[in-house]
Amino acid sequence: MLVSDGADTANFPLVLAREASLDERYCECLVRGRSQRGMLVRLLAIFESRGIGVLSCSYESDNAAFAATLVLELKNNSDSETLTLVEKLMDTKVVSSVEFSPLKGRKFASFRFPIVILPGERGVVVQPQLLMNGLAEDAKQEQTITILEGGRSYGHSFAKLLHERKTGERDTDIMIQSLKVTGWGIGECKENEKGDITFIMKDPVFGLDSEHDSESRFLVGMIQGMIEEIFSRPMSLQGDRFDGKTNSLVIKLTKRDTSN
Repeated sequence: MLVSDGADTANFPLVLAREASLDERYCECLVRGRSQRGMLVRLLAIFESRGIGVLSCSYESDNAAFAATLVLELKNNSDSETLTLVEKLMDTKVVSSVEFSPLKGRKFASFRFPIVILPGERGVVVQPQLLMNGLAEDAKQEQTITILEGGRSYGHSFAKLLHERKTGERDTDIMIQSLKVTGWGIGECKENEKGDITFIMKDPVFGLDSEHDSESRFLVGMIQGMIEEIFSRPMSLQGDRFDGKTNSLVIKLTKRDTSN
């Protein structure tokens, strides 16, 4: 098996909304049942045998049960077609339920809810520029400092939550994984012998420029807060810059002297 460290690998985006609505031939299908080895292959084979196209598929399973959501292209979109499909799926003696949701005129999926960031911890997806615009309206006089501290506070809280759900991996590795999976960017953390930190965020959700300054301030503050929580020490923001050539946000943090 070839293993990638994820540093330079190509990424496959998670797209929540379709650019264009589909017509009446398309539907979303939710299939639930008892876990069994090779079940996903069996499901796909049933759709293929009926001449039904599968545009996308998400399959999750544990030792007890599985759930699969699929976007299907039906041949004629008739009640008899869907009824026959349900019968074929139920004939496996493993499938317990099948649900359909028409996709005509819809841009978003119907069945994937809620969003769970960590076991037992729900999350939401927000449009960052709209969120930061709202924060900026509340902080016109001290906008940069307020948003930076808001991000720092969020970073502390999020890192603390990650630490409580520790899985044996290094805290910095968990931090980098969480930032990527929640859409902030692809991170890399470097510490020198003095305890100073350089954090590089490749392909960040927003960069450092005048148009998106409030958004980038929140992200810089969030990284600072997470680093402080993970390393259990206060840090000073030495500087940050956006490298347009590599599409990377570079944040430099120095160990703060707390002796005085």
